[in-house]
Amino acid sequence: MVDFVGIELQALDTTGTIWPHRQTFLADTGVLASDNIVLKPFGMNWKMTAKTTLVQMHHKIELDTMIALLEGKLSDKTLLQL
Repeated sequence: MVDFVGIELQALDTTGTIWPHRQTFLADTGVLASDNIVLKPFGMNWKMTAKTTLVQMHHKIELDTMIALLEGKLSDKTLLQL
């Protein structure tokens, strides 16, 4: 081996695995024997994605509110009405 490049694949909010598809790719390119490759589905975990997005939006609103209070753009009285 002359050169080596390590690639890290990270997946957020996914289900299943892409490993069988990796094995199929390697078999198709002749790098790996195609014995016993089992395809399993993978996809997005939409419930987790929505939950993560909602939490991020909540924190963003809290941060924006704090900045507005510190900059004097929002009064405590207005904040209580929210």
